[in-house]
Amino acid sequence: MMLEIREVKPLPQRCIECEEKLKLYNAADEAEKLRMEIEEDFYFDCGSCDYALDRFIIISENKGR
Repeated sequence: MMLEIREVKPLPQRCIECEEKLKLYNAADEAEKLRMEIEEDFYFDCGSCDYALDRFIIISENKGR
């Protein structure tokens, strides 16, 4: 069995908003980054996100022998 992970199109709105926030985070100075991490609990990591399965789908392909 082969598994493939695909990103859905279009992206869910929450993912679009998170990516926009990531742009702000990347442009911020260290103090602002720390504030975002502490006060807004912002951490960009799709693999650890509670909504990862909204963004990515797993496709199983069974091949006969």
